[in-house]
Amino acid sequence: MTQDRISFFSKSEEETIELGKKIAKLLKSNDCLALNGEPGAGKSVLVRAIAKALDVDNEILSPTFNIVNRYEYSGGMFNHFDVYRIKNTQELFETGFFEYIDDGISAVEWAEKITQVLPENTIFIDMKYLNNGREITIRGLDIC
Repeated sequence: MTQDRISFFSKSEEETIELGKKIAKLLKSNDCLALNGEPGAGKSVLVRAIAKALDVDNEILSPTFNIVNRYEYSGGMFNHFDVYRIKNTQELFETGFFEYIDDGISAVEWAEKITQVLPENTIFIDMKYLNNGREITIRGLDIC
């Protein structure tokens, strides 16, 4: 059974990367990560760390204008979404989101914009930039 919520404090990009590696070890096929937080909170850093820990060989680029980048790794597919520019469910449908979300592990940046259509078993990661680091709160994954 997963904990309701657990918070971490990251003082550096390296600490955020280490947390990403820990998260990656706990993920299974079809898990969905919903990342929320303002610009600069570290969402992309965490996603890149998770993808690298899953052994995605490609350079992980932010899909800001593409909406989705898909990467193959030994366990299947890793889908990286950035839904910041999505205005409605129809636009989201046109990206292939609903097809991809059930095909591998997915990480969705700016997920607060589409919370109502995320899978039931979504793992929520809220990131907040603070002057001396980042507060990262995880719901739906027992990471201890």
